[in-house]
Amino acid sequence: MFFAQVGHMNRKIKLLLYSLLLLSLCFILVPGAAWSQDDSNALDYLPSSQQISGWEPLGNEELMHGSSIEWLFPEEYPLMMEFDLAWYASETYSNFQNEMTIEIFEFPTTSDAFGFYALSHIKYADIDPVTGITVKPYGSPPPSVIDTIRTIDSSYLEGYKDRFYFRLRIDDDTVDSTLIQVAVKLQGNLPNYPVQADMIGLLPRRDLVNGTERYVRGAYGLDLLLDWDGYDIFGYNEYDWKAVCGEYRLGSGEYFLLLIARYDDSDTAAIAADRLQDRFSEKSWNTLIVPPLENGAHPRGFKDDTIAAFWNDGDKLWLCWDLTNQNALNAAMRQIEAIR
Repeated sequence: MFFAQVGHMNRKIKLLLYSLLLLSLCFILVPGAAWSQDDSNALDYLPSSQQISGWEPLGNEELMHGSSIEWLFPEEYPLMMEFDLAWYASETYSNFQNEMTIEIFEFPTTSDAFGFYALSHIKYADIDPVTGITVKPYGSPPPSVIDTIRTIDSSYLEGYKDRFYFRLRIDDDTVDSTLIQVAVKLQGNLPNYPVQADMIGLLPRRDLVNGTERYVRGAYGLDLLLDWDGYDIFGYNEYDWKAVCGEYRLGSGEYFLLLIARYDDSDTAAIAADRLQDRFSEKSWNTLIVPPLENGAHPRGFKDDTIAAFWNDGDKLWLCWDLTNQNALNAAMRQIEAIR
């Protein structure tokens, strides 16, 4: 009886060892079984010569941690850090006539890649220099789904997909169809998780100008939108918040910016609203009377170079920005109440 039990146990051990051996072989023979696509970093997505026919890599590929590239991008580095840039990879390619540089920036999430791409170059709107009225969206900002390529000043291409943002430059600073084809192939090789940027769903869709959505994670990005001389009006250094914003049309043809910041809780949002009022007062902006909203919130309005109003609602702080007069502000407030 005892030897029978031992034999039975030995068979179990043999079966277990055999299973482990098969599993090990799967990992060795099929690398994808061991590592998902998510385990690849920016360096792994630099294309080979087989992927972009006619271009040969020169072998000068680089991989650097996001925190160590300030010397490469001194002006953009603060925004990169707000979105927690993880890795930077680059490689130079030659087609024996021109040289092309491909740079891939890896962020922690699709939301962060979207946030950096949307804020990196394009302001949210254009202002008529004569009337001072915001007359139209500026440029062609990206949609909230991560899958876009665009040209910057006819000198280079940039795009993003999933958690990756990328740039392509050519030595004569001329974007042509060849460079676009390479960018499309590069984008096609990146992972495909078309997830909307975090919190974009908070924005009311009605009257929103498609493609003007923005995701903001700190004071630097916020200042790119509001041009507040670098002043941290939402208290980023004191509170944990993230924000989304978009441009909305008024019936009169004017546009305004609606920004929604979300804090940890309603108490923090209320404190932040009080602090925001103090900051407007420090700027000596004149106070405007704004009627209360149907939800009981009491917006606080101010006038200086632009007209603005803000109010807290639960854990959120709403800001209505860049209006030209109080009539436009009141119209915007009625519009927001209707589309919330």
